[in-house]
Amino acid sequence: MIVVDFLSVLLGVGFGALLGYGLHCTLPRGLPLAFGLLVLIPALTLAFVLPLVFRESATLFLSFCQGFLIAPAALLPLAVKLDRVPPGLTRAGAGLGADSAMRVRLIWVPLLGPAATATGIAIVLLGVFCLAAQHR
Repeated sequence: MIVVDFLSVLLGVGFGALLGYGLHCTLPRGLPLAFGLLVLIPALTLAFVLPLVFRESATLFLSFCQGFLIAPAALLPLAVKLDRVPPGLTRAGAGLGADSAMRVRLIWVPLLGPAATATGIAIVLLGVFCLAAQHR
């Protein structure tokens, strides 16, 4: 049951990530960081308090909601890093003769690798903390 709950949390994080990416693409540069910080504390607090409020009805939907609520905290390092990438970087690489695989390998992996690692660690840790709050 814990594995199913964890997968439900990951599904919620994925859904929250899709919505967050949509916001990141539509908002002006720099604003996603401010928006993420504004949402961060209340969302994390609600994610950890939800199991206490709905103690008798711990369902997969509750796990999904927890995952959705921890998505801003988990994806904030990646959003900050994406905001700091110069807009014409990929176009400059293409202009210098790099194909798409070379641009990914030489530009995007070094730029986003540490942030993606931090995001993955944050997702796993926050998911485990949500499950601990739910199954205590």
